[in-house]
Amino acid sequence: MSRHPSAPAARRAFTLVEIMVALAVLLLIVVFISQLTNNASRTVVSSGKQIDADTQARVIFNRLAMDFSRMPKRADLDYALKCPADPQPGNDRFAFYSEAYGYFPPDNRPAAAEKSPLSLVAYQIADDPLLGAPTPVLRRLAKGLRRAPAAADAPVYLPVKLLDQWNNLFTDSADYKTIGAQVFRLEYAYLLKPTASAPARLSVTPWRAPRVTADGFRDVAALVVTLAILDHASRQIVTNYTALTAALPDAVEDVNLTDTQNTKTLANTWGEIIKAPDFAAVAQIPKPAAAAVRVYERYFYLEDTP
Repeated sequence: MSRHPSAPAARRAFTLVEIMVALAVLLLIVVFISQLTNNASRTVVSSGKQIDADTQARVIFNRLAMDFSRMPKRADLDYALKCPADPQPGNDRFAFYSEAYGYFPPDNRPAAAEKSPLSLVAYQIADDPLLGAPTPVLRRLAKGLRRAPAAADAPVYLPVKLLDQWNNLFTDSADYKTIGAQVFRLEYAYLLKPTASAPARLSVTPWRAPRVTADGFRDVAALVVTLAILDHASRQIVTNYTALTAALPDAVEDVNLTDTQNTKTLANTWGEIIKAPDFAAVAQIPKPAAAAVRVYERYFYLEDTP
């Protein structure tokens, strides 16, 4: 009996080979999508850390710019800055008078007429007392002062040294506030003005021979501040900040800016160290934390320096 033309054709089942090919294609698609998702996640995390560090650096540099711009450059005022008598190995620190706003204890605020136009401003890397484990952060002091000679906390003038007046300036943390919770490394140098006999250069000494004091920053064209920042998440896996700090060297003396072989700033040097394959091992930190270290640098020009 012949088959009727309108009868449906017999259905053919998938073969085992076809099923295996289909599953293989599906698996490849799943793996591909998974890789895209993971890469996107890593990119988002990395970008987030970069933005976080960028924001932190910008806030700190803006605050420094305001403090430096209001710093009197006078020969009769002392500055607690890096110099041959205080080379400051490791993290640097500095203190100076500024016309920036200074805080007074709520229970000991003077009348307006008793307030000095100058405040005592200081920056240093120190452990944040609010954190459980030793964690270095950038802290700032802005201490309101009274007018001389009404009180002991009035501004002092040379020959009285600033650190002689406040000998616990960098050890008494009660008046400091954390300004850079992600900063673990601070270095600065001086850009010395060029002269007829010497070019502009970076130096850790804020004066030229034969001068032996800053003398109102007469020789300094700019302060060059370099920061190293590690985001909050990466800080959770770092336990040895001593080795990490030592892995990033101090600023060096007298880098001649006109010499094309010696034009690297400290930020360039730190950047090369961080990119080195053995940085995590040298700094004794996990590789994810090593990859998250960011370096920032800014020149703060002292335009009105006499």
